Amino acid sequence: MDEVFKPDTIDVQVDDFVKTKSVSRCKDEFLNVLCEDSDDKLVEGEGENARVELDDEENTDESSDEDEIIYSIHNPKVKWNVMKPVIGERYESRHELKLCLTNYSIYKGYKIRFKKCDSIRLVAVCASDPEKCPLS
Repeated sequence: MDEVFKPDTIDVQVDDFVKTKSVSRCKDEFLNVLCEDSDDKLVEGEGENARVELDDEENTDESSDEDEIIYSIHNPKVKWNVMKPVIGERYESRHELKLCLTNYSIYKGYKIRFKKCDSIRLVAVCASDPEKCPLS
């Protein structure tokens, strides 16, 4: 250990895979795949705050490759037949989330029931026949 390198003198080249990995929305790979492969169209007024903003606009002095993610906030004033839950969306309470899921399932014709609705969890399961369930 004759030489000690300072961190600013070490050249590092980051692969493109590593750069895109840091933009992931959460730690769960399954949820990230759901977010990336979304083919549903957004309804006007729904998820309007869900967008990715670049750090370069605010911090022009820093050169950053990471994006800042701003999650949308659920708008309870949207008509019941156009309510659609979005992954990462924020709700005021679990009752507002339950109302959104209920309205969405009624509009789409899904039969769901809520197994748990307490202060920590909200668990919704398919209530139709397992063979006919569109969510299986």
